[in-house]
Amino acid sequence: MNKKFLTDLGISEESANKILYQQKKETDKIKFENIVSKKIAEAGAKDEKVVRALLDLGGLELADGDIEGLEERIELLKEDCAYLFEEKTQLPIFSNVNTGSDTDIKRENFKKMGYAKRLKLFCENPELYKKLV
Repeated sequence: MNKKFLTDLGISEESANKILYQQKKETDKIKFENIVSKKIAEAGAKDEKVVRALLDLGGLELADGDIEGLEERIELLKEDCAYLFEEKTQLPIFSNVNTGSDTDIKRENFKKMGYAKRLKLFCENPELYKKLV
């Protein structure tokens, strides 16, 4: 929607300016809220509503598609209320080292296995299962 479109509808220029101003204001508010939600999620918040309630958004403004100072405020909140955020821990990396093989299963061990473990062995390695039965 633009000024020409509104004036072509018979709306006065002053009213068209008010409508366009209100539209821009609403659009900027939606963009602001979306950016805040995105940044909170990127920070690893467990509950966005709780973090948003504690986050001081006063004085922050939308500029060039970003909110300057928002990340710093989230980091401060993260330091004060770390329990509200997921910890970013390095997951262990397992190598493909085989310390044993399926043939290490002896009949004695097989006899001690429960139904679920025997079924798993049957599904994963039917040949070994037949040897042990």
